[in-house]
Amino acid sequence: MYDPTALPEGVTPDLVDRVLARAQIRTGLAQLPGRQRTALEMHAFGFTSREIAAVLEVAPHAVDGLIFRARTALRKLREEGTL
Repeated sequence: MYDPTALPEGVTPDLVDRVLARAQIRTGLAQLPGRQRTALEMHAFGFTSREIAAVLEVAPHAVDGLIFRARTALRKLREEGTL
């Protein structure tokens, strides 16, 4: 992976780990169907189900299903070692 003793000055192993985690999240999100990805991203930014539903043009109760399926897909990718 990387050698923590060879990091440039000011770059900590924690920073490297956070950058790698963000890259994994982006990779996982890119593999989701569009509406699931949008619903999950909007939810993560604090939008309500009603607001997400308006953007996606779905019923508010459908948003919970989209978020659930997105999380399930990401979990499966992680378990398979894809992320």
